[in-house]
Amino acid sequence: MIKKAFIALAVIAVLIGAVVIWFWRSMGFMEAARLVPGDAIALVELPDLPRTAFRWPQTAIAKVTGEPEVRAFLEKPLGAFFGPAEPKNDKGTKSPKKSDGNSPAEVLLRLKPGHIFASVLSLSSSDSSLLVGFQFWGGKGDCDHAVARIRKEIERSQKAIEQKTESYHGDEITSTNYGNFTLYTACHGHWGFLANQPDGIKQALDRAAGRTVGGSLAENTKYQAATKRLLADPDFLFFSQPERFIDTLLAVGATTGARVNPEQIEQIRKVQAVGASIKLDGLDLRDSIFILHDNPPKLGKLAHAGIQLTDETTAGYVDFLLNFQQLALIGQANGFLNLPSLQSTQLPILLPEAFGPECALVMNWADGQMKPDGFVAAQIRDKAKAEATIQELTSVFPQFTVTDIEGFKAYNFANLNGVMSSPTFALIDGFLVVGMNPSDVQRAVAAQKAGKPLIKSPAFAYARSEFQSANEVFGYLDIRSAFTRFYPLAKQIAVFSAAINPGSTSAIDVNKLPSTEAVARHLNPIVYAQSRYDDGYLLQSRGPVSLSQAGFLGAFSAAPLLKNLR
Repeated sequence: MIKKAFIALAVIAVLIGAVVIWFWRSMGFMEAARLVPGDAIALVELPDLPRTAFRWPQTAIAKVTGEPEVRAFLEKPLGAFFGPAEPKNDKGTKSPKKSDGNSPAEVLLRLKPGHIFASVLSLSSSDSSLLVGFQFWGGKGDCDHAVARIRKEIERSQKAIEQKTESYHGDEITSTNYGNFTLYTACHGHWGFLANQPDGIKQALDRAAGRTVGGSLAENTKYQAATKRLLADPDFLFFSQPERFIDTLLAVGATTGARVNPEQIEQIRKVQAVGASIKLDGLDLRDSIFILHDNPPKLGKLAHAGIQLTDETTAGYVDFLLNFQQLALIGQANGFLNLPSLQSTQLPILLPEAFGPECALVMNWADGQMKPDGFVAAQIRDKAKAEATIQELTSVFPQFTVTDIEGFKAYNFANLNGVMSSPTFALIDGFLVVGMNPSDVQRAVAAQKAGKPLIKSPAFAYARSEFQSANEVFGYLDIRSAFTRFYPLAKQIAVFSAAINPGSTSAIDVNKLPSTEAVARHLNPIVYAQSRYDDGYLLQSRGPVSLSQAGFLGAFSAAPLLKNLR
């Protein structure tokens, strides 16, 4: 009986394996880089949309936006952006709405896309070649329906002038001329393609059908070197060979009479390729960027010495390597060190000899404060020259005061004082500490003497792997701590502003602002690590959003404000 059951299971396993192999082969290439020529300028792809859709609900952002309080708050701003929500019937459910089957959601549901990519095949000052591909689980009719929907969207702004169809090795290529450009579309197997040049779509069909073998981007040594450093099984992948793009920019610049710096161009050309990936990893959004660089300069290796200036409540910490010699040269080249008050000093000579290469930025955020405090620290290379640097500063800024902080001299220069700050310089054991206020220096001294740095905090265990791997830059930001300090005060200000000026909050309902805990409980820290390899730089980050994503969102959010300030 057991033997028969075993045989039956074996037969079932073989059948399942055969079906999987047949289905896999029928789907064709699963790697977009094999459908793109090796000299492509750039490739962007979403490798596995079903997998991404499965991962998304596990992320911190999804969990935050899924909180009832947050959903209730977002109804008004989302309604202002996307339009009012669909009306509900007397049962509290959305009323059924007739559909023609052409809505984007319905088209995608029929197409069942599993893989999407876009590539810049070539670029010049007068022309470009673009290719978009999508792998789908539906039938050819569903692909044709999706392409027809795309043409319909284009025709909203650009009327089609002429449409033709040609046969290419058994596949149909449809070209639609819109005057300014021509759209070429075709399908082979379970791949659909769109291009603006006939050669681009024919090359893709040849590779999908196996008529062209070799010479793809997947076999490009630069692509291989860059992507092997990136995250495995990513949800987003980007690759670029910037050299050809730089040549195009230079050609365009030459026609307009633009002047370039040959040394800067030489440095840019050392970047052979750039690869980037994003992965939804549990609560975290994780990203990885690799810059393939010809002989990257070696600044040393992080020893994380600055961590001793932190304590277990430190909200943010960054340590990094800095070439003070290069900094002095840049300062001179841009005129910062050529000011009349600095020309007679030895600061350009003393700085690189006295400090570095390791520096740190420490941020502390006390309860009840809208903004954090913090200081910058530079490791002392030569104590005597560090002291000479301070003396040089007193000659440049003669209006200064000296106070004693736990046995260390702290210098405050009246010329540098601002409305919200009083920069203070102090040489403490092994470091030059520059605080925004004397209290920042005092906290650095206290933290060093207490000997309970951030690394001993239970919350820091989350960042330990990046802390150990980073050899050029490490960053840590306790988003939960920062949010719980900033948000309650910001919420009070929003409510007060709405009370005295109702129009200032027309896009949101301040009475529905979610509680602090509804958001904060889903937030992990943001961690960043930069490492130098023999062939380039690896930049890694993770958190509720990664550091690069936070920078992008910050720039996107600040754009309307900057526009209003112009």
